[in-house]
Amino acid sequence: LQEARDQSEFLLLHTKDVPGRDKKLMARKYNLLKLKPITAETGNPFAAPTQFSNVVLIVEGKKLHVNKEFLAIHSPVFAEMFFGESTEKGKQEVE
Repeated sequence: LQEARDQSEFLLLHTKDVPGRDKKLMARKYNLLKLKPITAETGNPFAAPTQFSNVVLIVEGKKLHVNKEFLAIHSPVFAEMFFGESTEKGKQEVE
């Protein structure tokens, strides 16, 4: 379980605008084992585009705005899909 817990952690880097100053680099550590599932009560954090999303996955008719580089780093399937020779490469929406 400890090994699985260690592999479930990831770091998300992003920038934050600071009034009167340059952008500030922020980092936040997440643990997949502690994230809340997406339900009607918690809402869908991928329902709307963000500054980091650059592709839309359509899963069971629902649009998920995600970052293809992040997915590719964590999955060889997504790496091939977005950066290999697949038919999905270069598409803005993938079903």
